[in-house]
Amino acid sequence: MKPSREQREHILQEFSLDNKQSALSRLVAELAASNGELKTDLKTKVDSLVDEFSLDRPDSALSRLVGRVETAHKAITNEFSADNEHSAIARLSRMLQETSQQIDKHLTLDDDSSALARLKRELLTTIESLVSSNSSFQSEVRTTLATLQARKEEAARSTRHGQTFEEQIGLLIATEGQRLNDPYELAGMTTGAIKNCKTGDFVTTLGPDSAAPGARVVWEAKEDRSYDLKRALAEIELARKNRQAQIGVFVFSKSTAPEGLQPFARYGSDIVIMWDAENTDSDLNVRVAYSVARALVIRENHESIESEQALKAIDIATRAIEKQLEHLDQIKIWAETVRNNGEKVVERAAKMRSDLAKEVDALDRQVNGLKSTGARAA
Repeated sequence: MKPSREQREHILQEFSLDNKQSALSRLVAELAASNGELKTDLKTKVDSLVDEFSLDRPDSALSRLVGRVETAHKAITNEFSADNEHSAIARLSRMLQETSQQIDKHLTLDDDSSALARLKRELLTTIESLVSSNSSFQSEVRTTLATLQARKEEAARSTRHGQTFEEQIGLLIATEGQRLNDPYELAGMTTGAIKNCKTGDFVTTLGPDSAAPGARVVWEAKEDRSYDLKRALAEIELARKNRQAQIGVFVFSKSTAPEGLQPFARYGSDIVIMWDAENTDSDLNVRVAYSVARALVIRENHESIESEQALKAIDIATRAIEKQLEHLDQIKIWAETVRNNGEKVVERAAKMRSDLAKEVDALDRQVNGLKSTGARAA
């Protein structure tokens, strides 16, 4: 429905600026009044803000801020001024100067009471003490070495040296006997089966767990240049009779052994070896001699057909041991004369020593095996 003419005219009258009572005229008048008030308030606030940032007014915010900054700057300048003796920088400078003086005082050698001077005196005292102690120690060492050398030379000239050699080889034989459960006897100070005869230094008896319980091996040890192979064989034969042993072992000291003597050799019921008390490698000779002696004793106590194969194996092992020790002796000679082949010699020696250990183990197994064979034969 379209508005009437009167309604249109009424609406136009409300939006006419010519009519002071129209809605548009009243709106414009109100906006103009409000704008005037806004301008007035804004001008007032801007003037107030300008006053706060004015340096002409001592109570303005900017004047107060500048005053505080100047006061802080003055205080900082005052604290970092070297002219003011109460300033922080002046106090710090005095403290550094005093510290430097104290350091200079304690690190100078001109003042006897300084820390460095005291440290120097203590170090010198300690060094002097160490020098004195070291000198005294060296003097004692030289005296001790001279005494030991004198004793060694005296032992080399006296019969006591032979006794020392016997004691050392006796300890080694006793240790090996303990390993094999064979009783050990130090017999050199007592007479044997022959009247007034003390020949035969040590006796090892095969233990109850062996294949020949009660069988005996006699040992004779000599460090005497007057003994040659012939005299040694004669003495070990006498020792076997005197100690009622089946097998005898004669031990030469390497330092006094006859020239050309093999490190290990068997002569029937007797074994002749060389042993060096200063070289533990030669202990293998004693161990080999011990095992071979036990095997030979057992062989003499088992002549039955049932043990023939084991006895044959014992003979083979014994001969192999003799051969290996002969090679080992050759290797030592090569090592002394042919330095360019040192590595080859060392490898060969190691291999021979390993083979020897295997042969001894095989010999021990055969000897132990004879125990069960003897039991079945019984």
